[in-house]
Amino acid sequence: MSLFAIYQNNAARDNASKVNKLGWTDAAVEIPAVDTHLEMTSYNDFSEIWKPEMLDHYKPVAAVSIDDYIKDESIEVKLERVFSAANGHPSHHLDGYINFGRAHSLSVGDLIKTSDGVFWAVAPAGFDQIPK
Repeated sequence: MSLFAIYQNNAARDNASKVNKLGWTDAAVEIPAVDTHLEMTSYNDFSEIWKPEMLDHYKPVAAVSIDDYIKDESIEVKLERVFSAANGHPSHHLDGYINFGRAHSLSVGDLIKTSDGVFWAVAPAGFDQIPK
């Protein structure tokens, strides 16, 4: 069994009235977490834009466990299974999902943390490893 944690930045939701009042650009200047949200969802090369302090704007919102039924399954396949389970489509091999209460569907810019502490960002196609 492999365990993964899902981290999301809820700055846009938490600051919706301020974003609506100021607009995205000014809100991003005033609220660093909104700036991180925009950077990560606008998709640049995550390895070029990622700064370690961006992690401060993410919180763990869910956990996913996947059954290790395939020997030597690649990390990419495991991440795809996490993505599917987090979006309501667990595999038939007992993938489990626990929402801590603030999770929304997994999408571009969200982070997945592996059990060995490596973070991966959800990209438009696949996943990008976040530099340490």
